[in-house]
Amino acid sequence: MTEERKTGIFMNFLMSATMILFMCSVNKFQISGFSGEAVLQILLHYPLEIAAVMLISEFAAKPVVSRLLMRFTSGEESKNAGILFQALFLTTIMSMIMTVCGPLIGRIGGDFVNPFEGCSNFQTWCFATWFDRWRVNFTMALFWNLLCAGPFSRWVLGQYKNRKKHSQTDCNMIK
Repeated sequence: MTEERKTGIFMNFLMSATMILFMCSVNKFQISGFSGEAVLQILLHYPLEIAAVMLISEFAAKPVVSRLLMRFTSGEESKNAGILFQALFLTTIMSMIMTVCGPLIGRIGGDFVNPFEGCSNFQTWCFATWFDRWRVNFTMALFWNLLCAGPFSRWVLGQYKNRKKHSQTDCNMIK
């Protein structure tokens, strides 16, 4: 496996973990309030959710984001513009997918179906419920991605690369 691929997987893990911890906490506490039981459920489901998000991100969202980046950005864009476009596209696609998958993965499904009682058109209710949740999830995820998860993940990745670079330099000095 190439070093670039390893770095990509590590970055995907960091982003997935920080996004899931925040988004699951916000959604769970909004639904059931802050309690020890809610925190325990988040921690128990956390590894499964990270794995699911990493797979969805890698195989569903990233191919689409790559095509969008090629279409809407050029090689002349600054690095920060590329990061901003990638964050916007990835957050949009992932929040759309996770608005559907989140309740299933996080086992919050009862609250998704219960409000349907009395509605005559299930498809309309599903779309309206999805859209209502997606707009909130997208807004929260975009700001969290841009202000916290992205910078934190890039910082951790930079620290990892610096440590690895220094350890290689130390090994070369010993020889």
